[in-house]
This record gives sequence, C-alpha cells and structure tokens, in this order.
Amino acid sequence: ADELTYPLHVALRYRLERALINGDLEAAALPTVWRSAMKEKLGVELADDVAHRDGAMQDMHWPHGAFGYFPTYAVGAATAAHLMRTARRDLGDDVVKRSLAKGEVEP
Repeated sequence: ADELTYPLHVALRYRLERALINGDLEAAALPTVWRSAMKEKLGVELADDVAHRDGAMQDMHWPHGAFGYFPTYAVGAATAAHLMRTARRDLGDDVVKRSLAKGEVEP
C-alpha cells in the first residue's frame, strides 16, 4: 500500500469490522464483500479464489480476534506525516534527508 491506499484500506477494514460486530455482516460473506469493496473503494480487483495473503484475513488482527485496532493505524500515519512536516519546516528538508539516511533520528 502507498500513502493514499493504506488509509483507505484501514477505512474499509473499519467499516467491515463494525458491520461484523453489529451483526450486519456474516463472517461467511466477508471474502465476497472484501473483494467487492476492494474493487469499488480502492480500484483493486481480486480473483474469486483470492489467497489469504490478499484477502480479508491478510492482517493478523482479525484471525487473532483483535478488533478495533485498524483506526489507530490511520491516526499513526497522520501523526507521522505531521511530525515529518514539522521536522522539515524546522530543520530544513536537506537536514532531515541526510539525518534519516544516516539513521540519525534522535532529537
């Protein structure tokens, strides 16, 4: 995923997660709904026999019964973008690039 599709992926998972928890979506329908939503929302077409690595269970959270985590990843991505913007503004883009290239990330 890239910077745009990752948050969209998270939003999709959140919608499906809520539907599962609210009883509006049966677990057995998840693969079909996942394929349809991936095409409609992200423009990604998956095969009918999609492997787990590309399907709804590709992430470890749902198979482990961990619900509610996906929205926090979108918050983390937004926070990282804000921190990078601030660092570039305060230190300059060249300094940030050189520091990151050297692994120098301490304050």
